[in-house]
Amino acid sequence: MLLDRKKYVESGYILEDAFANEQDEKFHKYAIVEQTIADGDFSMEEALEAYQVTRKDFENFLAKKYNFQIKASFSGAPKQSASIMYLHILNYMLSDFFEPRFKNRLKSIQKELNQLSHEIKREKENV
Repeated sequence: MLLDRKKYVESGYILEDAFANEQDEKFHKYAIVEQTIADGDFSMEEALEAYQVTRKDFENFLAKKYNFQIKASFSGAPKQSASIMYLHILNYMLSDFFEPRFKNRLKSIQKELNQLSHEIKREKENV
């Protein structure tokens, strides 16, 4: 007996829609958590608990969101140039975020970022 291919193809689309909707729901939930924290409605711990979101998942959401925004700001640049710019932005973010008492410990991370940036520049020049 032959399978009705139309039926199974259609069910595949239904599953794709369900998966997309699940991803959209998670994204929406994370965005609400972010906004309630920013508005001062809840502390981070309260918001995570209220919306049943793990800290790890929320941090992953934030990383992906801001990573996308950073990449989008130099989307027309060649990949190597964009990579160098990205490393410089990370370096500035580290410098700007942490208190002065952590500056010495951050120097080794920033040094590694700078070395990576220089390696990428050298590769670009050799191509």
